[in-house]
Amino acid sequence: MSDFVRTYDPSYATAPEHIPALTSPGQTGKSQVRGTAHQGVIWKEEYGALETTSSKLAATRKFLSYVARLYHLKTIFTISHLGLLVPINDPVSGSIVVNGSSQTGDTLTVTPSSLTKQLLEGDIISIADYNTVFFLQEDMAATMSGGFYTDTTLKIFPLILSGNSPVDGKAITYSGVKFRCLIDQLDMPTLDSNGWYQGLSITFKECP
Repeated sequence: MSDFVRTYDPSYATAPEHIPALTSPGQTGKSQVRGTAHQGVIWKEEYGALETTSSKLAATRKFLSYVARLYHLKTIFTISHLGLLVPINDPVSGSIVVNGSSQTGDTLTVTPSSLTKQLLEGDIISIADYNTVFFLQEDMAATMSGGFYTDTTLKIFPLILSGNSPVDGKAITYSGVKFRCLIDQLDMPTLDSNGWYQGLSITFKECP
């Protein structure tokens, strides 16, 4: 699976938002709620004016053709959110792996190795060979030995469903985390009177 090619960076990006639960009222008016925790997150990126000068024309046309093709084919790719490239405590060094199998619910037991700083609520992690990106809901417990963090649990969202536990010993990524996404909505830009493309907007949807 290839990475999304960022020929241009956006001028604005919304924070990732988990798709909310579906609700419908019954005859009595009581709401019936159906959770959608494993539908992933969505976010929108809005781009500034894209140049069509002689030096930029080829790159701009190629980028527009590229995103249109991804949208049309609903191609899945990997992409980082530019606001979540590094943990809050950056720089952080050291490794973390999954500790134990058959894990479920909103906690994940992990083993850090030479981890210099704790992960904090609002950080994100991914697990090798696991499609979902998890958002930390609390600061990592600050249990240390010899100046490094020791075995601990991370409170995460979304939940790990029964039968879908990550594999024991798999590596956890906490910096440069990539989402598995497709383009859910694409608003192509308008060519203005000066020959610049204005108004490109791309909505990315995670595909767990």
